[in-house]
Amino acid sequence: MAVDARVGAPGKRLEVDPESLVSVVVIGLNEAMHLPACFASLSSSRSRPREVLYVDSGSTDASAVIAEQVGARVMTLGGVHVSAAAARNVGLAHAQGTMVHFIDGDMTLGRNWLEAGATALSGDPTLACVFGPVIEVGTSLADRIIGRDWSNRRPGYVEAPGSGGTFRVEVLRRVGGYPEDLVAGEEIELGRRLRTCGYGVRCLSVSMGTHELGVSDVRTYWRRWARGGLARWQLIRLRPLSQSEWLQLVKPFVFAGGAVTTALLTIGPRRRRFLGLVGALAYVGLVTRLALRESCRGEDFPMALASSLENYVRCIPITFGFIDAGTRAFFRTSLRTTCRGVAERRGC
Repeated sequence: MAVDARVGAPGKRLEVDPESLVSVVVIGLNEAMHLPACFASLSSSRSRPREVLYVDSGSTDASAVIAEQVGARVMTLGGVHVSAAAARNVGLAHAQGTMVHFIDGDMTLGRNWLEAGATALSGDPTLACVFGPVIEVGTSLADRIIGRDWSNRRPGYVEAPGSGGTFRVEVLRRVGGYPEDLVAGEEIELGRRLRTCGYGVRCLSVSMGTHELGVSDVRTYWRRWARGGLARWQLIRLRPLSQSEWLQLVKPFVFAGGAVTTALLTIGPRRRRFLGLVGALAYVGLVTRLALRESCRGEDFPMALASSLENYVRCIPITFGFIDAGTRAFFRTSLRTTCRGVAERRGC
């Protein structure tokens, strides 16, 4: 199968170092447009990986062919349950290094990352994972605004990894790898597992690489954050959570509910419009306060203001995603209960 010229010619074969501690696992689904850049960044890394594994989630394009041509070990995710968590666990099962770095096919690796990540893990046995800021290279305004969440991460200990990261293989296997029963929010649950076992997760100041988000329209934006609502539903329904975790998960619902209430008061009866105006001013104050705080750290104020506004706007699709997930689960449960009752009455 020849590689389509539109995805670019395959790059040079990957150089690996059998003495390296770090295996690299690349996961992807129809990432033929991005994989050449991803593999090229691995070749440009100052520290060579021990091996490069590519786990394909059933691509219909030339993704697997591109990976084979550069010398990556290619595996295909089998079964009907396809997710980033399942793909990473397949790579984890086959990794031969004492550490493993996970990277998505639409990302590139920072030139200094493998060396920095391995050094940090080797120097602190209490660490299970390290990750770093990821620079958003998407061209749309939404990409640049949302990407600030990834690029402005502060160094230090955090509750959960993000955007992949570098892990101790032994520790990650001990906690069962990524939770495959979660369609989204798997990194939040993984962080909880690691903390329960006494291990830490740390964000380094070294850039971990780049990412292309690909949010080009309102529909893509809505689907992205509605998936965040699905993640919250699964975590709240399936996992025991601490009080701080509960507060963190339900915060978007509070902001979304307040925004809807403010809008209804503003367009409602005249005697209640003053309350709507007060609510609107409160949101303006919250957005401005967050923007000023970011600008004091050296950020461009207009972009900080746009990013602050987006932080509250996203709460609406997150809330709708949560409600949609809960509604679907309710009807599925009701249908199963009804079918079970009918079968029992019929003596089946």
